[in-house]
Amino acid sequence: MSSDESENKSSTPEFSKMAILNSWDIKAHAQPTLPGDLGIGVLLLFCFLAVIGSFLLGEDDDFRDLLFEIGIIGSGFYSYMWFFAIRHQTLYKYRVYQKGAEVDYSLFYPKFANFLFKGIAIFVVVCLLAMLSVAPWLMLGAIIPATLLVIAAMNLFNWENPVEHHSTDWARYDLVFIDRKRKMVVPSFQDNPLAGFEVHLEKDKIDEFVAFLKTVIPNAEFREAKWEW
Repeated sequence: MSSDESENKSSTPEFSKMAILNSWDIKAHAQPTLPGDLGIGVLLLFCFLAVIGSFLLGEDDDFRDLLFEIGIIGSGFYSYMWFFAIRHQTLYKYRVYQKGAEVDYSLFYPKFANFLFKGIAIFVVVCLLAMLSVAPWLMLGAIIPATLLVIAAMNLFNWENPVEHHSTDWARYDLVFIDRKRKMVVPSFQDNPLAGFEVHLEKDKIDEFVAFLKTVIPNAEFREAKWEW
C-alpha cells in the first residue's frame, strides 16, 4: 500500500463511530504480474532447452547429466517462484464509509494452511529423530543441514499470516485512476500520483464505486488509465 497512508492519523476519521456503507472481500494480485510472467517464462524455456539438450548433445555422460539436473531443478525452482511469489494473491477486506475507507489485507492461504504447515514441521522433526535413533553417525555428518531443518520446522510450526491495516479520508484526494483491466480504482493526488489508496473490485462493481466517489470528492479528476504500480 502507498506511503501516503502512513501520514498523521489525525487526518483520518474515527470509523468505529460511522456506519458502513459497503464492504467486500476480494482476492487480487498486489502488483502487475506480466513482467514476472515473462521473466519466469524465459527462465523456464532455458530449463526446458537444458533438459532437451541433455538427450541430444554430446557423448559426455557427466555433461548430459549436469544439463538434465540443471533443467529439472531449475524448472522446479522457477515454477515454485511463479506460483508462490509472482502469482500469489492477496486477500483484501474493504469497508467503505461516507468520509473514507479502510482495508485489511494479507497474503491469501487456504484455511487448512496453518494445519498443513504444522503437519510438515512435525513430520520433519519426527524424521530427524528417527534418523538420530537408527543411525546417529549419519546425523553427525549432517549436523548443519539438520539444524537448519529444525529451525525451518520451528518457523513453520509457529507460522502466522500477518494482516496489514490501512485507512484513508476521501477528502484528501483530487485525482482518481480507473484501471478496468486490473479491476482497480485508485484515489490519488495530482502532485503525487503514486501515493494512492488502491481499491480492488469486481468488474461489475467499478462503475458503482466510481459513482459513489463522484459524490464524496466531486472536484477530483477521474481518469481512465492504467495503474502501473
